[in-house]
Amino acid sequence: MVFLLDFNVLWHNIERIGNAAQKMGLDFYDMEFILCTPEEMSFIGAYGMPRRFCHWTLGKEFYRLYLRQRLGLIKIHELVMNSNPCTAFLLKGNSLLENKISMAHAIAHSDFFKNNIFYSHDSKTVARFFAENQKLFSEFEERYGKQKVEKILEAALALRCIYFSQGLSKDEKSSQDAGEEDIYLYICRNSKVLEDWQKEIIYRLRHELEYFRTHACTKLINEGWAAFWHTKILRELDLSADEAVEFALMNAKALSHQDGECNLYLLGREIFADLEKSMGTKKIFEIRSRENDLGFIEKYLSHNLIKRLGLFFYSKKKGGFKEIIHEPAAVKMHLVKRIKNCWYPHIVIVQGKGDKSGLYLHHHYDGYQLNSFYVKKTLERIFMLWGETVSIETFWKRRPVVFAYNGKEHILADP
Repeated sequence: MVFLLDFNVLWHNIERIGNAAQKMGLDFYDMEFILCTPEEMSFIGAYGMPRRFCHWTLGKEFYRLYLRQRLGLIKIHELVMNSNPCTAFLLKGNSLLENKISMAHAIAHSDFFKNNIFYSHDSKTVARFFAENQKLFSEFEERYGKQKVEKILEAALALRCIYFSQGLSKDEKSSQDAGEEDIYLYICRNSKVLEDWQKEIIYRLRHELEYFRTHACTKLINEGWAAFWHTKILRELDLSADEAVEFALMNAKALSHQDGECNLYLLGREIFADLEKSMGTKKIFEIRSRENDLGFIEKYLSHNLIKRLGLFFYSKKKGGFKEIIHEPAAVKMHLVKRIKNCWYPHIVIVQGKGDKSGLYLHHHYDGYQLNSFYVKKTLERIFMLWGETVSIETFWKRRPVVFAYNGKEHILADP
């Protein structure tokens, strides 16, 4: 393994953690550990890569993360890049124990990246591809103007949620048969207003988003796997009494539900812990290799575990009142519905409906109403790429409606 560090205090612990992980059966890429300031961690967290194209939407996310860190609202202990060798960024100022946990967590992530079937892209070329895009987009800015490039990126980035929600639970052929053709490819193939260089940007952005979509549809199982193994690895180390207490407190805080939100780290870890008891360690390695979040929850989240963790959700009733639903089957169904489309609203392209030259979208309403402000802004961005009327059919204020934008005004009509 290769290690890049600013100081030597961690060296011995890195070797011990790596050796412990290998003895437990983890099969991970060579690791690079790099220490970063809070500002650098916020940058990587916002952009997803050390080298990526610049855009104000990514800059906004950077500022949000950095401000929250400065205010003490969050602390990004580690970030892991799926590459070969696998690069893990650790926060400068972490205590020695915090870095031990972060390194064990990162190694388990690397094992997941290397062995899970959904990470089939070439991990050796990931960072290079992002860097190539950064260079090409800069060249486009010099050739066509920074404002034009920024606008096409802004419009394309506005479709991320739609792209992430399409076809995550189906294979590519069945998705297209069901009318769920990839929105980026559909626009590039059928738009009459896009120039070749603009299509090149969209194709390349889509390729980048494939990387992030894979992360999004395996977030729960991936984080659960990392939390499961960092707990095991740390318990195997010869911690001092003070470190053992610090570890217990940190782990309890990291693996607890907060602000009424389901902790994905805790849920994933507890599922793996249950499976190890009932099926054995060999079986959980097999599950790690073949499942994404949807399959993991559908197949392996038991009703007993739902009860033990006290999981529930709120359901809106008539009059605006909320009802607490804690029946295990309903809780599991609720989770499956949210995970199925990567936690995003499920929106698909519908051909042969609406204006002949327009683009018609359909939102599969699942009880969660779309925000009308963002619907209108997204339609405006899609119009920039399509050039004709863009419509979306959804359920709003308890009735089916169609939001449409024709380049001049927004229209709200019946379907």
